[in-house]
Amino acid sequence: MIGYNETYSDSIINFLDKAISLNPDYRETYYWFHAEYGARAGNAIEDFKIKECKQAYETAMAKGAMPKWVLEFARNTLNSCDSNAILFTQGDITLNPISYCRL
Repeated sequence: MIGYNETYSDSIINFLDKAISLNPDYRETYYWFHAEYGARAGNAIEDFKIKECKQAYETAMAKGAMPKWVLEFARNTLNSCDSNAILFTQGDITLNPISYCRL
């Protein structure tokens, strides 16, 4: 990813952790966790670091940013595709779970 900076990403995650500690019901924070860990995963996959990519997605799941129903949606989407299909996605909410399911 152009301009990706892991140190800056770490500071974002620290702020998000703080926001959740102050108010675990603040749902928008979970979206930003999803986006930030998706960026980490995308950066790792570009460098062919599959283990790091998977770890980023699993951390997002552990923090509640990719609930089980999102993964089920991703699996169902992939299962509905023919082999060698081209799948277009839009945004983090669909791309990240589908990417995780493909690992």
